Amino acid sequence: MKSASVVRLLVTVLLAAVVVAFGYALIVRFFIQPPVEVQVESVIGADSHARAIQLQILNATDVPGIAKKATDFLRRRGFDVVQVQNASFQTPKSFVVNVTADSAPAARVAYALGIDNGSVRREIDTTLVLDCTVVLGRDFNVLRPYR
Repeated sequence: MKSASVVRLLVTVLLAAVVVAFGYALIVRFFIQPPVEVQVESVIGADSHARAIQLQILNATDVPGIAKKATDFLRRRGFDVVQVQNASFQTPKSFVVNVTADSAPAARVAYALGIDNGSVRREIDTTLVLDCTVVLGRDFNVLRPYR
C-alpha cells in the first residue's frame, strides 16, 4: 500500500512539472518581446521572397571565436554568411564594406549587428560574389550579438 502512494506522489509531481514548463513556454511565446529579426525586417521592410544577403565576416581582433558568434547571430536572422576568417589586420572599430552598387544589403547587415550607418564603407568589387563584408573590430562587445 505504501509503494502505491509513493508512485502516485511521483506521478503528481511529474505532471505538475510538465504543466509549469508548458505554462512558462506559453508565457514566453506570447508575452515576451519578439526577437530582433522581426524588428529588423519590420523597420527596413524586408521582402521575404528576396534572396538572402551573402556576406563574409572577418575577425580583425586578437580575440578568438567572435566571428563564429556573429555568424550564428546573422544566420538565425536569415543572412547567408558564406565565409568566416581572420583579417590580416586589426582595427579598433567594427565596420561593414559594401561591395555592390546596391547599398541596401550592407545597411541591413549593419543595422542587424548594431553598427552605425557612418561605419558602412563603399568599395565596389565586381569580382566578389558577396553583397558585403563585416569587419569585427575591438569594439565588438557593443554589437548586438555580444550583448
